[in-house]
Amino acid sequence: MLTGTEKQALEAAVQAAGLGLGAIPAPLMADLLTAAHTSEIALERALRPSAPAVTGHAPP
Repeated sequence: MLTGTEKQALEAAVQAAGLGLGAIPAPLMADLLTAAHTSEIALERALRPSAPAVTGHAPP
């Protein structure tokens, strides 16, 4: 069984996470959108075709 203090801590964690509310709390939504944006930038950079190497020679 949980003590009163443990129960309050658990209830606070559930409330902060937005569990059961049907919506993501604003601070967590902001973190999620920031992570998605950062991931988008990283993927764009990773998938961008690289420029051909400059060798100083003209192509045949």
